Amino acid sequence: MNGERRPSSEVWREFNAAVTYVAEMERPGLSTWQALAEAVQHWAPDGARSFGDGALDPLRAALAYICDVTPELGAPGGVGLGSILDAAMSAWSESASKRLNDGFPFDR
Repeated sequence: MNGERRPSSEVWREFNAAVTYVAEMERPGLSTWQALAEAVQHWAPDGARSFGDGALDPLRAALAYICDVTPELGAPGGVGLGSILDAAMSAWSESASKRLNDGFPFDR
């Protein structure tokens, strides 16, 4: 992406469009929440950590992990959860775009 800050609503809209496209093209049954769990897992500081194996709710497990390892907003190096979600969803959408949509955004 070009580094400009987009409103969260725009990030969510594009992410949802990307998930819908990915579900239609390569992963039938993929839900927005499953994709969000993947996005957060891949954003995690230690790389693509899997929370799906044995976790009752992979998204909840991924968010709990992120909250444990990321300093709170206001602390040195702190990041708000909304910014983390935006970054994770943007990265997931961009990866899907490069893989399936010739690098074009899904919805803007």
